[in-house]
Amino acid sequence: TFIQDGENGLIFPAGSPSALALALEKLIRDSDKRQEIGTRARQTVEEGYTWEKAASRITEHLSHVLNLKET
Repeated sequence: TFIQDGENGLIFPAGSPSALALALEKLIRDSDKRQEIGTRARQTVEEGYTWEKAASRITEHLSHVLNLKET
């Protein structure tokens, strides 16, 4: 998965303001953890979402779609 809880982000149930508040409180209270998660999150995006990788995924998708049309 893209986000790993506690590593490069915090995961909490959608639609739960109290869970969001708890996650934010953790980050507010722990500056070291906040810095670690921020650093890892940036690294995840920089490594996984380059223009080259985006172009490659688009090319793969288009190839798949074109192969489906041929059959």
